[in-house]
Amino acid sequence: MNRPRKKGNFDLPTNLYAEKRKKKVYYVYKHPVANTRHGMGSDRMQAILAAQQLNSMLSIEYGLVDKVIGRANTFASWIEKYIELRLSEDLSKKTVDQLKYDTTLMKEHLGDIPVMDITVFHCSEFLDKWVSENKRRMAARLRSALIKCFDFAVGNGLTESNPAKKTLPITVKVQRERLTKEQFDTIYNSAPIHIRNAMMLALLTLQRREDISNMKFSDIKDGYLHVIQKKTSKAKKGSRKDSANKAAYLRIQVTPALNSIIKSCRNTGVLSQFLIHQMITRTSSGALKWEVKKGQRLQPDNITRGFATAREKTGLFDDLEKSARPTFHEIRSLGAHLYKEQGIDPQALLGHTDEKMTNHYLDGHGIQWTDVSADLNVNT
Repeated sequence: MNRPRKKGNFDLPTNLYAEKRKKKVYYVYKHPVANTRHGMGSDRMQAILAAQQLNSMLSIEYGLVDKVIGRANTFASWIEKYIELRLSEDLSKKTVDQLKYDTTLMKEHLGDIPVMDITVFHCSEFLDKWVSENKRRMAARLRSALIKCFDFAVGNGLTESNPAKKTLPITVKVQRERLTKEQFDTIYNSAPIHIRNAMMLALLTLQRREDISNMKFSDIKDGYLHVIQKKTSKAKKGSRKDSANKAAYLRIQVTPALNSIIKSCRNTGVLSQFLIHQMITRTSSGALKWEVKKGQRLQPDNITRGFATAREKTGLFDDLEKSARPTFHEIRSLGAHLYKEQGIDPQALLGHTDEKMTNHYLDGHGIQWTDVSADLNVNT
């Protein structure tokens, strides 16, 4: 049932509306299918005649003739068929829920338009709604969903081309999701022992994956874990600033918490000089032969992959694009946040030294070491 017309539009033809602007009345014709608005000027009689003519033409165009040329297939009716086709696939509950949500939004905006009449403009107008609300990620997802929907429509003979594909791609600045302590704990419980050890070392010492991968048991001397941080310098290569920033020398005090992690690294059942090490021997099966032996250093990329595998097992971040899901690197940020919450400045552990920090010189080689302590209470 159509919505009752307002008082000022009672005596106007269907689809013609009067709008008052600055004490003057203008007439607008609303396309009954495309939902587009067209200015008809301020002359009442001309607007009425034009509206009557348009209504007559459109009633023919979208009447019996439509059944012959295919315009009777509105986007709304196609969506119902599309959902049926997709549900015949082996989809997860989450994918089905997302499909129904996205298609509901599409139907609200494009539902009355015949599938073959939907243009790039219609699709762009639909997506612009979300972009204008600063929901670019949602707009990008809906664009992908719309493209898939029209791919099916083309495959089913409802239209000749995919107008959604011709819309401009929507760029989304990927913002990595921050990691919470609760999420860390869940991932930790899903990880194998060597990845657990790497996670705890990162949380407690705030070191990068490269530095954790390089840690040896021989680096533990006189109650300190000695770490030479390898940094990425933005300074010009070869400059004094570049040389000064390439490495930071830290002596991290072995607190009870850190000592517990070190013991766990020793008790993996694999003999190794590295704290984080390969748990099994791996060989290639392809033409390019390689072998990584049990006990060798676990490469930084393998630490990242091991963390990602454990993260995916939890299902915590299934609603995020993979590029936005937290990586192993986020543990460093989480650790720094927890240190601050406990009233401890994390800057020294991060390798950001200043004049106030205690420096140590060892072995007469002039290497400047900075004493720091990993005092984080990881049980909070």
